[in-house]
Amino acid sequence: MTVFEKNMTVLSGRYPDLAKLVESTAVTSYQVVPSFVNLMPNLLCKTDRDEILFYDPADPLAHIRSVLTDLKLESALVIVLLGLGLGYNLKILFSALTNRGPLGKIIVVEKDLECLRLAMEMHDLSEILANPQVKLIIGCSEEDLYVNIWNAISPEFGILKAIKFI
Repeated sequence: MTVFEKNMTVLSGRYPDLAKLVESTAVTSYQVVPSFVNLMPNLLCKTDRDEILFYDPADPLAHIRSVLTDLKLESALVIVLLGLGLGYNLKILFSALTNRGPLGKIIVVEKDLECLRLAMEMHDLSEILANPQVKLIIGCSEEDLYVNIWNAISPEFGILKAIKFI
């Protein structure tokens, strides 16, 4: 079983409609390219005007680790992760949070199904996707985003000081 198939099995169990969309999504807007120094995969977004790398071209993980360290996440019971990319940030965050004790909620917001598909092709996210404390909001319109985040966070929304947006 490939990493993608393993992830899809878990995703189908929790989010069957989303799994069908991911299965039928072709990756056309992005290209996975090696980073300059350690050849770790980086994500290149191609637009009509530009090509944009998602991560530091020398070391994709260095910036993510420094940002997560600076946020002081130990007090956060609910974390909203804005954007998935190749999934590095989610994997590092999940690992750090599960090592500290009981996991609060992690809400993953990603507007582009292509990013989710690429992350699921690149990394074994099955443990993360299977965790009931991890909620996915994928491909949601901007008009519906507030309500979807509200529903994913409830009932913890009353403790707004313990929510971090990343």
